[in-house]
Amino acid sequence: MKRIMAVLLLTVVGSGPVLAAERVCLQPARIRGYDVLDERTLVIRESSTRKYKVTLVGRCHGVKQAMRLGVRPRASSLACLRMGDRLDYRDGFGWLETCVIKSVERYAPAEADGSSS
Repeated sequence: MKRIMAVLLLTVVGSGPVLAAERVCLQPARIRGYDVLDERTLVIRESSTRKYKVTLVGRCHGVKQAMRLGVRPRASSLACLRMGDRLDYRDGFGWLETCVIKSVERYAPAEADGSSS
């Protein structure tokens, strides 16, 4: 019995960061702009104060030259973007490209310049 309680306690205590990550909700209908950090990472703005780091599966060639992006959530535009949703854009040659979202998390500006505070 003690062993089961210890496992349950570790599961609950250990799931804190995972639960915090699940609360991040970037709705496609609320996107106001974006910046491309590199071919695998974007910062998407929901407002002037809310920004999200979106990591993509693999490299998305030509995303830096894209004039605009479209997101294709598997659910509705009111659902939160999540792993497996798609990002569409036209590369520098005008070809339609699609990349898959690996993760969505809150963006901390210190990540961009490599400083830690």
